[in-house]
Amino acid sequence: MSSNEMKFWFSIRLLMAVVLFTLIITTSVRFVAGNTIIYEFLFARNGVSELTGIQPSDLSVIAQQVKEYLVGDRTDLNIKALVYGETLHLFTAAELSHMYDVRHLFSLTFQTQLYSFFLLLAVFALSLLRLKKRVLLELALWIQSGALLCFSSIAAVGIASLVAFPQLFELFHMVGFPQGNYRFNSNTSFLVQIFPLGFWKEITILIGLISVLSSMIGLLVAFYIKRQLRGIKMCRY
Repeated sequence: MSSNEMKFWFSIRLLMAVVLFTLIITTSVRFVAGNTIIYEFLFARNGVSELTGIQPSDLSVIAQQVKEYLVGDRTDLNIKALVYGETLHLFTAAELSHMYDVRHLFSLTFQTQLYSFFLLLAVFALSLLRLKKRVLLELALWIQSGALLCFSSIAAVGIASLVAFPQLFELFHMVGFPQGNYRFNSNTSFLVQIFPLGFWKEITILIGLISVLSSMIGLLVAFYIKRQLRGIKMCRY
């Protein structure tokens, strides 16, 4: 293989590392966002029922409705619930506007997941045509690089979250919602009370843990592929 070819495949390896990293993170986000059991668990951990006056059974219904809005086909979030025995509309027009933007951001995340998956398949297919049997080694290197990128990125975000999660959360909102419609009074906003800062901190940790686990599985797969290829090579001699 010439030096130009080596540079080319190294560039492909870097690209695929980023693609795999993106696929791992977006898949983890999709899993968490679509799991109402996680919502309910974090509601309980953060004392949402006591804070809002909404019964846990009603919070479960709210979790299902929010999930359907973020990852399903639901197009509105006009939710009513019993609050200390009184039926109320939970979210204001400003909060609904923000949640519409959140839904759009989730939609972009899921599109990115899909595009990453198809890009991975396309590059693998083209690499198979060019490298033939050597493509398995290249695939192992892609997985290994993507997993290591995931580990390092999550470690950096994890350290930043431990030191200054509120500031990191604010920065995320400034970038993701530049229109600035995400600030609400925590004393009166049901959106903030149902999804407090602790909820988001713990869900971020959970996404990180799932991503790390996925990366560890990826490393094991890469190690297995390389070991099998090494065994085949030794058998030839």
